[in-house]
Amino acid sequence: MALEAITLSTSISENSDHRRLADSQMPT
Repeated sequence: MALEAITLSTSISENSDHRRLADSQMPT
């Protein structure tokens, strides 16, 4: 359970970073 939570939060963090990067690179 704990491992799943860690994996989930890590995945969410990575997605946030990628999203921020994409937003800063191509403004809409």
